Amino acid sequence: MLECLSHTISTSDADIDVVSKSTDWADFLAQDGLELDVALLDVDLCDDIPLTYKLNMLKANGVRTVLMSAASKPAVIRAALNGGALSYITRNEGPDVVIAALLAAGNGESLITTSTQALLDAQPVSKMPKLSSQELLCLAFVASGAPMKRVATMLGTTESTAKSYLKNLRAKYLANGIDIGCKTSLRARAIYDGILNGTW
Repeated sequence: MLECLSHTISTSDADIDVVSKSTDWADFLAQDGLELDVALLDVDLCDDIPLTYKLNMLKANGVRTVLMSAASKPAVIRAALNGGALSYITRNEGPDVVIAALLAAGNGESLITTSTQALLDAQPVSKMPKLSSQELLCLAFVASGAPMKRVATMLGTTESTAKSYLKNLRAKYLANGIDIGCKTSLRARAIYDGILNGTW
């Protein structure tokens, strides 16, 4: 699919240059001197790296992101858009929509298709509290089963600060009437709110 999509984008009339393509997040990051304006990122890479982490890394480097996925879960779409993605496209929407989303992202604009909006409208917004980017990442890493020491390393902070993020986000959920005091309920809630997907 990657080759086909890359070819379609490269040969379109749109002013888009495909400068890199990769099926692996680590390989993508290892490319020296890579300058991107927009990234088209497949949500379904199955690499156990939380999507929120990838979005934050891209955003920190000034890269605008369009997400593509076979999944169309409203909570995942909301979490992706709240995490900084400009557009979320399902694979059944065709190359013209992908190209339109990439062009919109290049201009710093979002493109929400009618089908994506219908999915969002069909499920009410969850009671997820407003979390800081560090709290959101902490939640994703803890929910994916990472030990606190690894969570701290991934966040670039101390274990004590990572524990503080976890304590704060649990308090925010509790203030919204949601108890995520145990790891099982935390993971279930992260999946429900689209922060963690079984494939991330």
